[in-house]
Amino acid sequence: MPITSERFDAGETYATYRARILAGGGLTQELLERSEGGLADTGIDTSVFAELPSTVRVLVLHFDACSDSADTLPILNRIEQETGKIEVRIIERDDNPDLRDTHLLRGIFAAAPVVIFLDGEGSEIGFFTERPDSITKLRAERKQAIYDANPAYGNIDAPPSDVPDEIRAAILADIMTMREEVRPFLIAETVQELSKIVAPVALPTHR
Repeated sequence: MPITSERFDAGETYATYRARILAGGGLTQELLERSEGGLADTGIDTSVFAELPSTVRVLVLHFDACSDSADTLPILNRIEQETGKIEVRIIERDDNPDLRDTHLLRGIFAAAPVVIFLDGEGSEIGFFTERPDSITKLRAERKQAIYDANPAYGNIDAPPSDVPDEIRAAILADIMTMREEVRPFLIAETVQELSKIVAPVALPTHR
């Protein structure tokens, strides 16, 4: 079923979402600020979006504590600001179970963000879920390397509640450093996957 203009327009703009997250503080604020900072220093290829014949609406399902949403939303905002060819609105994933449950990761998991591209009638062109598989793989490899280099960190699968506070803080610091090292690749891979979704409706040079 197409997504109505009323439902789309009820979502937050990036500016509204950003102001709310930054006002909330904590780790979510840090994740968004790191994402915006890393993106500001990275060039991206928005050429496919620039050649869209008209503006494409983009509806994003997210939840505030999601690090992948903090990674992806600034990228979408950058594309929106640089090209003027997408219009982004953000809605809470779990307040929209119909969309959440029809866009499961691998058909099983409720994921965020879910980035849904819509045509002029509100019908879906395609969607992007969570993060590129290449990033999932690379982060897992890098995280394992962190644990291998630090035996005091213990079992990589241990619940955080089982890890002493000082060890948990050290692990988090190393993980955050790793995320920043991976970020340029994350940005490039995310833009590439988003571009593939809209390429079929772009001008002929990008079909």
